[in-house]
Amino acid sequence: MNWIRDVFSELDSSGDGTVTLGEFENQLNHEAVIAYFNTLKLDVSDARTLFKLLDSDGSDGVNIDEFVSGCYRLSGEATTLHTQVMQMDIKDILNKMIWVVGTSEDLREKKPRNSGRVSTHSNRPSIRNSGVEERGLLRASERSDFGFC
Repeated sequence: MNWIRDVFSELDSSGDGTVTLGEFENQLNHEAVIAYFNTLKLDVSDARTLFKLLDSDGSDGVNIDEFVSGCYRLSGEATTLHTQVMQMDIKDILNKMIWVVGTSEDLREKKPRNSGRVSTHSNRPSIRNSGVEERGLLRASERSDFGFC
C-alpha cells in the first residue's frame, strides 16, 4: 500500500493532498508513474479521460481515496476502462436528453396553441420511442418527472 501512496505523492507535485488535471498530465512523464499504471494495465495515453474517471466526485481534483479506489476499479484489461468510459458517456448523454426534453416542454407551455406556426406533430423521434425507457435507462422518478409514465 505504501507504493500507491508514493505514486500519489509523485502525482501531487503541489503537496496539497489533491492531484489536479494539470499535475496529473505533467507527472505522466515520470517512469515510476508510468510503471505503476502499466502494472495495473491502465492506458495513460488519454490522461484527461483517465483523470475524469478517477475524479469520482467531479471536484476537478483527485484525493488519495479516489486515486486508490479508482485505480483498483479500472485496473485490468482495457475492456474495463472502455466500459467505464462508455458508462460515463451514456450518463452525460442521458442528462443532456433530459435537459432538452424539459426545455422543450417549458417552451411548449409558453407558446400559444394553434398559432398556425407550431405543429403539434413532429417528424423528430420522441424519447418515448427511442428505447430509453424500455431499456431501463431512466429511473422511475425520472420517468414520472418528465411525463414518461
